Amino acid sequence: MVFRKLAQVSLVVLAGVVSASMPAFSEDAPAAKAAAAPAPAVVKEDIKPIFCPALSEDKTYDGRYDSYRKLIAGDDGWIFRTGNDLQTHLSINDAAIKMIADWQEKLKEKGIEFVMVYVPTRGMIHSDHISEEDKKTYGFTDVDAVWDDYRDTIGKIRDAGINVVDVPRPAAGTPFFYKRDHHWNASGAKATALAVSEYVKKMPVYEKLAKTKFVTQKKEPYDFFGTTDKVFSKVCNTKQPPERINIYMTERAQAAGAEGDLFGEQPEPEVVLMGTSNSTWEPSFSNFEGFLKEALSTDILNMAVSGGGIDTAMIKYMNSDHKKANKAKLIIWEVPGYYDLNKHQGLFRQAIPGLYGDCGKENLAEATGVAVDDENVVLLEDLADKNMTGSDYYLYLNFSKPIKKPVMVDFRFPKDRDRTKIKRSDRYKPDGEFYLALKNGKKNLDEVSIELAEEDRKDVKVDARICKIP
Repeated sequence: MVFRKLAQVSLVVLAGVVSASMPAFSEDAPAAKAAAAPAPAVVKEDIKPIFCPALSEDKTYDGRYDSYRKLIAGDDGWIFRTGNDLQTHLSINDAAIKMIADWQEKLKEKGIEFVMVYVPTRGMIHSDHISEEDKKTYGFTDVDAVWDDYRDTIGKIRDAGINVVDVPRPAAGTPFFYKRDHHWNASGAKATALAVSEYVKKMPVYEKLAKTKFVTQKKEPYDFFGTTDKVFSKVCNTKQPPERINIYMTERAQAAGAEGDLFGEQPEPEVVLMGTSNSTWEPSFSNFEGFLKEALSTDILNMAVSGGGIDTAMIKYMNSDHKKANKAKLIIWEVPGYYDLNKHQGLFRQAIPGLYGDCGKENLAEATGVAVDDENVVLLEDLADKNMTGSDYYLYLNFSKPIKKPVMVDFRFPKDRDRTKIKRSDRYKPDGEFYLALKNGKKNLDEVSIELAEEDRKDVKVDARICKIP
């Protein structure tokens, strides 16, 4: 089945529910003697037959299947990734908090509010489907402690003044994630969207957003196989059974009676969604975007990138026409709990300068039309007397053609050096614009050079500028 995402139309999936009918009574027999028919036995799914010995070997997950490390069978057809779903400790350090706080502050200076959505892991919410043996094997014996870590992390982020939405711990058995896929299902997406909506509606920015009513309608059912199906197919030559779900559609309320409202020109959205594949239509079909539109009664520009991690959507937006036109009033950033925020501070060295863009003639140092015809090319030198120190200074690079491979930036200081590789996801459409802030603690930038992969060096030139955040 192929679904097309039309303009202003969002599709949503809700897990199907099977209910047993109430037992019948004979009209001729007295009520007191009526015997209820026995309830049908609950048949649980056994997923173990699709597993093979190779899934127990670490080497199986090297390379393309690293994010699925290591698949185990839960009860009733559940499949878990031990590396991500069964994390035993969540935390955030002061440096990561400071970077997010700086990002929120810089957005606010631009007239944009920021909300972070921190999502619990599958293991936290569905620990009742993990066997006791696997809990012991992978150290996941105290889920309450993991939830304490989650709440503590939320508390630290909030104490820094950062807007963050948490997901309260649901009762056992509450639908939230798929059984055989690492994404949330429509129930989880809707619950999170409602939590975000409740938070945003208390912010002053909500009254400033242009409002549009959205409604959701149920469509046809669908067999959802989940992303781990490809692992079983390639590694074990087995087929992962599907989950039967329902398709829903979210659209503008006025569109039902006026086709022109649906397909005609609409104003630019003022809310931007940055996130992972939880926030995209495919592959989860959970329609977080649609539920957000409905709950907030406002249109949304979805910049989420499936397979792009928590950083690609943010970088993608910084180089977008929407950002350059200053259309946004609110940015929502969806972050799955299995991402270690302490390891993603480099993201903001790119994102924060991206807010300010090319400083043009206001630069502190500049080189234009430099041919990148060698493995290492010096762009700027003899800069130490300019006293450029700290993350308020950044490098802007504009190549004459899209760059596909990582860019190595080499900042040299009189007594120090910082080599940083700017690596973008292969899900990001290559362009030629890059930003990178100086690291705090490095004094008096003296020289800037870059290294490109050989395939990117052919017939390419670059403009380089050192800018300062105003």
